[in-house]
Amino acid sequence: MFTDIFEESVPPLTPFHGGFGLVNFSGIKKPAFFACKFLNQLGQSELKNADAHSWGCRDDQGGAQILVWDLTHPIGGTNANNVYFRQPHPAVDKGAAKIKLTGVPLGNYELQLWRVGYHHNDAYTAYLEMGAPPQLTRAQEIVLRDASQGKPESSRQIKIKATGEFTDTLPLPENEVVLLKIVPVRAR
Repeated sequence: MFTDIFEESVPPLTPFHGGFGLVNFSGIKKPAFFACKFLNQLGQSELKNADAHSWGCRDDQGGAQILVWDLTHPIGGTNANNVYFRQPHPAVDKGAAKIKLTGVPLGNYELQLWRVGYHHNDAYTAYLEMGAPPQLTRAQEIVLRDASQGKPESSRQIKIKATGEFTDTLPLPENEVVLLKIVPVRAR
């Protein structure tokens, strides 16, 4: 795992010091960890897609994965970033992402949804909201780990009909990454 601890520099002095690791020195997963995890869950075959803010794939088990994101640059200039990113910023609603897949085989599927963004697998905002303590107590570490568990936001059963089409609409706030997985349900 790529952490905030490197031999080239001194150990971090605070839990979230601005380092580029995916996990902080207490083992708390940062939002970037989940973005990389989502990429790793994409199937081997890329689907044809003209949208520059999404990526669709399929796997060899008959499932499909759709990764959707919004990247909104909040401010310009690097000097202001030091102040801006040390405050919580509720995500602004950017509308909805419309998902449409064709050629999905007839059958029963489980639709799974994960998010990373403001208050979704977001230990950093939870850290800021607890006052950005320079050192964490054991109880604070537990709270931050709970804020970044990586559990799916939702999971439900769907049925793809003979048309082979799947459509859905997902709310997509700014600076959020969403992974939608369509997993075939096998008869047991």
